[in-house]
Amino acid sequence: MYPVRRSQLTLEITAASRIGEVYGKMRSIMAATRKYESNVVQATQQFAHALRWADGNDARLQVLRDAIQSAIDSDSNSPTTFSLRPPTTFNWQPPSWWRTPEQQLERARQLWPNAVLPKQPKEFAPRTKSEVLLLHVPDSFDSLWDKIDAPMGYTKYRWAGVKSDEQNLRLAPNKREFAEPVWLAFDPEYGKGERSEDFWGQDSVAASELLSALIQFPEWSLTWFNGDSAPNLSGYQLKYDGSWSHVPCLRRWGGDRQLGLDARWAVRRGDEWSSPSVRRLAG
Repeated sequence: MYPVRRSQLTLEITAASRIGEVYGKMRSIMAATRKYESNVVQATQQFAHALRWADGNDARLQVLRDAIQSAIDSDSNSPTTFSLRPPTTFNWQPPSWWRTPEQQLERARQLWPNAVLPKQPKEFAPRTKSEVLLLHVPDSFDSLWDKIDAPMGYTKYRWAGVKSDEQNLRLAPNKREFAEPVWLAFDPEYGKGERSEDFWGQDSVAASELLSALIQFPEWSLTWFNGDSAPNLSGYQLKYDGSWSHVPCLRRWGGDRQLGLDARWAVRRGDEWSSPSVRRLAG
């Protein structure tokens, strides 16, 4: 073997050390790159989710614009990510027809004395100007309709074509009924001006929860066609003339002083009609 000079050994050790430093930096860069790519994928997914959530609604789109601008203004050197729950950036005021959680609990106790009711949520952060807090107690379609009180001076009307048996009425795809009483964020203006069939496949579209809203808020119907939208029950599909082409709807006839359970073509648009949405709130 040839003897190794000390200077040569020192040079090799130094070179190995620098190689190790370079390798370590390369690993850090690769890790940072993977993290950045992961952040990009996550941000893209969240942005796509946010767009689906907005769904063309002007108020929700404005919330997203404000959230994006706020993220940019807060730290221009940091990557911008989107919250899956866009912050409320507007002054929320409950509508005149809304009832407090205490009033809703009292109403539910009167109608379902044996039901185990949930405690009201500790907080409620509406995502739109029209979202309100709603206590929904699951029940049959007919039972919920029977429990609705028409506004003072009105009577209730139900078109004979709105049948509730499974041969004529079914849930829209992906829609599931709640199995127990639950607090919901209820948006009565969601889907305004859109076709009911466009919301088939969305689990957030309201079905029987809409009837619960009328039970809890009997004066809500007085604002329909008078600034607020009348609701389609787009979480259902109603058979008409042999095809699942309709949805139940609720309407108010001022002249006849009637609150009606009626039906509309699922493909029909209407500027005065909505497809309300619901989302479950943590207790």
